[in-house]
Amino acid sequence: MGSVKELILCGGQTKNDLDYWAFLFSNGFSVFDYGRMLNKIPGKGAALAIITACAFERLEKTTGIKSHYKGLLNQKGKLVSVEELEKPVNRMALDLVRVIKPKFKNGVYDYSQYQGDDLKNLLIPLEFIYRNKLPKGSSVFSRLEKGLLNYEDLGLDHMPVVGEVLYRPFFEITTKLEKTDRFITLEQAAEMIGVSVEEINKMVLVLSQVEKVVSTMTNEVGLSNDDGKIELAFNQDGEIIVVDVFGTPDECRFSYQGIQLSKEILRQYYMKTSWYEEVKKAKEKAKNDGVEDWQQFCPEPGLLPLELIEITSTVYESIANAFSRKKIFIGIPDLAESAEKYIEYWNKYQ
Repeated sequence: MGSVKELILCGGQTKNDLDYWAFLFSNGFSVFDYGRMLNKIPGKGAALAIITACAFERLEKTTGIKSHYKGLLNQKGKLVSVEELEKPVNRMALDLVRVIKPKFKNGVYDYSQYQGDDLKNLLIPLEFIYRNKLPKGSSVFSRLEKGLLNYEDLGLDHMPVVGEVLYRPFFEITTKLEKTDRFITLEQAAEMIGVSVEEINKMVLVLSQVEKVVSTMTNEVGLSNDDGKIELAFNQDGEIIVVDVFGTPDECRFSYQGIQLSKEILRQYYMKTSWYEEVKKAKEKAKNDGVEDWQQFCPEPGLLPLELIEITSTVYESIANAFSRKKIFIGIPDLAESAEKYIEYWNKYQ
């Protein structure tokens, strides 16, 4: 299914138990839409499952917003909540929705399959992004430089600097099912899937409520929720629901005292390598040639340093412990200590 998780069917312990569709979270990772990288981060898969379960459960409890989340599957195949969990698990049970991938024709994507009345049990082919802060690596800076975005759009009266805190969350929409995501307007999003702008605004409202939930969770454990993204779908009744995964260090940029504690750890490492330049060249070539698969023009990435793998693993596991308020991962430092270890590493190699 992807570089981080797979969709599997899990059976219960006895023939009378229910089968569950579930995400199986791996220890793999991806950066810059390349696909699965060469290294694995021990414990990352289970940490992601537990962190997003905390987010889904908090969302339902505090807002009533519906989702496809059903619970975690423990070692015995039993459906449990985070509160009931005793050991790390990497399987999250869910309700399925249909996914219709747009066809790539003559260098563009064709969304005509969405132009109908059957918008039920269907993934919305968009990604909804919120920004509370502009950390290093945010695409906002390159888009401002190219004139694709104005600082007024961000609610600012000046050009922002790295680390700038926004007066209010800034919401954006991108495509989801294309090889490289594109930023689009509310009107383009509405036209793409055949709905009204008012319907897209309802989706943005859901995004706003999700942002508040994740920001509350991070503030409670001493982190900053700088930005993040969610995916939505229509359920069987045509209602908007939250799907996939959200509120994790993979979907969000979390920071501690201004230092990133998320997948940005890995992005920042690779941005210092020559491979990152090859990624940019490959994407540009594919765009100019009207080719969908830019990865064919890109060499394999290099391996991560062992020290960084260990630090990243500890960060993910300590966030899971902090969000769950439980010592699910045994023998690791608390979140503050894990953050300090990464800060030491960051300062050493700047």
